[in-house]
Amino acid sequence: MIRRLLPFALLGLSLTGCRAAGFFAAGALVGVAVASHPHEEIVYVEAPPAPPAATPAPPPAPVVVPPPPQPVRFDAHAAHASLQAIDLAPCRDRGVPAGARVHAIVTFAPSGNVQRAVIDQPGGLSRDAVQCLAELVTVARAPSWEEGGAKSIEESWAVP
Repeated sequence: MIRRLLPFALLGLSLTGCRAAGFFAAGALVGVAVASHPHEEIVYVEAPPAPPAATPAPPPAPVVVPPPPQPVRFDAHAAHASLQAIDLAPCRDRGVPAGARVHAIVTFAPSGNVQRAVIDQPGGLSRDAVQCLAELVTVARAPSWEEGGAKSIEESWAVP
């Protein structure tokens, strides 16, 4: 029944000067429907297709926290090497006999500096000779360390 009345309705709207009749006819061809009322015009338009769903972003990479570094320990080998590098020959002029075996107990502070040196051999050296040996021994240096306090090692030298 609507199909039979549609041409008459369009003709009636056109004769009355309603502009909606042309729009209605054009809208039927492109999928747009226009409804007209004497005082207002309502336009219905199909919604555009929804955009494709965005792919979700990959999860962030896990943060790997390295374990805390191990505290640096006293390096006795480096301390011995530093002491062995000392040349005691200059102390001959101050009373240390050539060929003498010198023995010391050397205490290193955590900073790596010599904190104390006890020259215990050879016995019978003059105070000046012992002072000379101590001055040379205290220039030794070990790498600094964090674990523990002062460390003592023993060292022996042959005076050239």
